[in-house]
Amino acid sequence: MLDIRVERTTAPKAKPAPGQKLGFGHIFTDHMFIMNYTEGKGWHDARIVPYQKIELDPSAMVFHYGQTMFEGLKAYRGANGEAYLFRPDMNAKRANNSNDRLCIPQIPEEDFVQAIKEVVAIDKDWIPTEPGTSLYIRPFIIATDEFLGVAPSKTYLFIVILSPSGAYYESGLAPVGIWIEDEYVRAVRGGIGFAKLIAQVKAHDGGYSQVLWLDGVERKYIEEVGAMNIMFKIDGKIVTPMLNGSILPGITRNSVLFLCRQWGMEVEERQAGGGLRHRHRRRHQPRGQAALHGRGHDHRRRLHRPGDPEAVRHHHRHPNRQDRGQVRLARARGLIVAIPPSASWQLAGDLLPPPRPPL
Repeated sequence: MLDIRVERTTAPKAKPAPGQKLGFGHIFTDHMFIMNYTEGKGWHDARIVPYQKIELDPSAMVFHYGQTMFEGLKAYRGANGEAYLFRPDMNAKRANNSNDRLCIPQIPEEDFVQAIKEVVAIDKDWIPTEPGTSLYIRPFIIATDEFLGVAPSKTYLFIVILSPSGAYYESGLAPVGIWIEDEYVRAVRGGIGFAKLIAQVKAHDGGYSQVLWLDGVERKYIEEVGAMNIMFKIDGKIVTPMLNGSILPGITRNSVLFLCRQWGMEVEERQAGGGLRHRHRRRHQPRGQAALHGRGHDHRRRLHRPGDPEAVRHHHRHPNRQDRGQVRLARARGLIVAIPPSASWQLAGDLLPPPRPPL
């Protein structure tokens, strides 16, 4: 367990007014978590301090070789006033998988989760309560060695910042257009992701909100969308691209598939696509982070595979929420962790009413 030193701000910021449009990732809370890593000493000096700028040397390795990792999750305000996290242990596991690939030292999962719980508990009053809002949590690690040679850094910073946010897309819950990218490749098996930005610029210039990425070898099989995993309903089955080393193992994806199987739905994880009609401007309906979406109307179908999709489904990895009822869908024990007003923690699965299958 971390021994976290806490320094509270003496100059609290003004919180967003009720009903204020929050946008996504523009507003930040009063505090942040920081922890150092030094080779031979390990992770040390865990602290929560007032939100502040960080000072780095221009030769810091993060600037030159991109040795950095980030995660993303959210805290929500329940109807009982408690704060909730959605499966933060899964974010810790995924962060360490990224750390291994990037030669960054692992953070013990319990320390990762503890850091998030404690900084959220201190800034709990920043969690917005309006429908469709949440407190976005951004844990990240940066390499700080002052060195231009090609080698893993020997020093790092692990930081957690918090941002009260609304919808991920400016259009909110309105359907969004998706550009199918068949020129640039997001990632291939064994890689770490590349060239996302230029394709997103192309999509934006064409009036689309996001990019649908195809596989990096044949460029015809669906992988994922920039801000979400994707699912289809085909012949009564829930179909989603299988994890193959180049698709982000989304925590919402994992949860949705788990719940679908619990509800007796047939789920297939396999290659999807292979006969797409490219670059049709259609619309997709974004919904909540841990929800499998309702059927889209025919005129909103976004992708076409000959003879296939009856309807298209998808979900966000970093989406907006409808309201405080968001916790109801995670009935399975252990899916939701609560921060009661006392700041002690508990599993909240048994507090939730049984959900009704959405399909």
